[in-house]
Amino acid sequence: MQLQELLKNISTLVKNQKADTSDSLKQNIEVVTLNSKAAKPAAIFVASRGVTDTSQDGHGFIAQAKSQNVSCVILDDKEYWVPSSSIPMVLVKNSRIAAAQLNEFLCDYPSRSMDICAVTGTNGKTTVSFLTASIMQSAGKKSAVLGTLGVGDLQNLKYFGMTTPEAEVLSPLLRDLYQEHYQHVTMEVSSHALSSHRVDGITFKAAAFTNLSVDHLDFHGDLHQYRRAKQRLFEELLPAQNFAIIPENDVLVLDLKKQNHPILTWGYGEHADIKALDIQQTMQGLAFVLEINGQKAQVTSELFGIYNLDNMLCAAGLSFACGISVDKIAHGLKNASMPAGRTERIVSDNASQKPTVFVDFAHTPDALKKVLSAMKQFTKGRLIVVFGCGGDRDTSKRAQMGFIATSLADKTFITSDNPRSENPEEIMKEILKGVSDDKKSSCQLIGDRQEAIKQAINTAQINDIVVLAGKGHEKTQEIGSLFYPFDDADIAKSVLENWFI
Repeated sequence: MQLQELLKNISTLVKNQKADTSDSLKQNIEVVTLNSKAAKPAAIFVASRGVTDTSQDGHGFIAQAKSQNVSCVILDDKEYWVPSSSIPMVLVKNSRIAAAQLNEFLCDYPSRSMDICAVTGTNGKTTVSFLTASIMQSAGKKSAVLGTLGVGDLQNLKYFGMTTPEAEVLSPLLRDLYQEHYQHVTMEVSSHALSSHRVDGITFKAAAFTNLSVDHLDFHGDLHQYRRAKQRLFEELLPAQNFAIIPENDVLVLDLKKQNHPILTWGYGEHADIKALDIQQTMQGLAFVLEINGQKAQVTSELFGIYNLDNMLCAAGLSFACGISVDKIAHGLKNASMPAGRTERIVSDNASQKPTVFVDFAHTPDALKKVLSAMKQFTKGRLIVVFGCGGDRDTSKRAQMGFIATSLADKTFITSDNPRSENPEEIMKEILKGVSDDKKSSCQLIGDRQEAIKQAINTAQINDIVVLAGKGHEKTQEIGSLFYPFDDADIAKSVLENWFI
């Protein structure tokens, strides 16, 4: 596609309207990138300011991009704009928005050719995505997910390394899905992605908000800024005629109503548009009557815990917004399974004669509280939890998680998570600060996570439940700058198979 055609697509962002009109604008463009290492002939290098105070500023790499014969430079810092340059330099209001819009245009707008549903929130994004995809598949739509566990159909995911990729990766992924005849994609949209405008080129069919609690404050600064990032999806990016799926009591409901934005609220109050009635829960799963705008259908599911009922209502809302009937939604929920590492029960021989062990990704205070509260209702013996907190991440949640774990569990093993560059012992001490004096005797600090899992399971009795929290689906442990093979589920299964009274 010619450079001049691409630039027309971001005309509202361009500041230097008298930009170069020479033959250089007739060059064919194949790549739009924020990465100077990918800058080459037939590429546009987009220089962007760092998204945090410690991020590198892309404008400092313009010279490198030019030396690699990049076809064009887009930037938003006027100090770097050189209008006499032999390489077209286009000054815009926001480089990252330009990158998102250009990548979607270069890929021929794949998000306009499929139903793209967005899910944002602190917890539950992956589960809601999987449930929505399951419902859509059950209703006869070829459906994919894109998020924390990868991209593709539920049985064949390709991992790409983050929850929501940069636009130069995202739009080509969506284009590939469209070319493979997918009709529907449910994608997780992180607060980082919203803050850095990675999805600003995507056309969303519907968007859902799961919840908001403490997380990522190392990036956003405070809870207010964290919420503002999430709300961008609904207030700025979701088309005005398309449905927002929102918890019934969230403040966002009033904000969107003021804008006359179509909303489907989910919850348990009588005024919620999507709700669950006659709820029954056991260790084997959930049963309830799903009601959407007065239409009802019975749902039975193997999913465990009220927090997963929240996820099902949220997924039901997205599916309904895409035209799926309540009966088909109920059928899809009945046959849906959980993604790896989300309340995943570890199965072994003679399971009835051994402790019950679950692996869960819960790595925030709210998620840990919900999982342990749900498990406690059905624990006949003791509730035992193993968890840690990641290094180089939000430190404010560490003591909170220590308090929650020891308040709900009978025995707590505080251990390592992904320590990264931090000292695991210091992280564990920060967790311990949240533990009240009368609960410290029920705590054990074991820095070696594998050893902590082993001791937790081997000290458990038949009627006990053991929850391994924090890492969920992850197959590695990040220590320093290296990734080592590590899988909570595999370790737990090995220990459980050799367990004896």
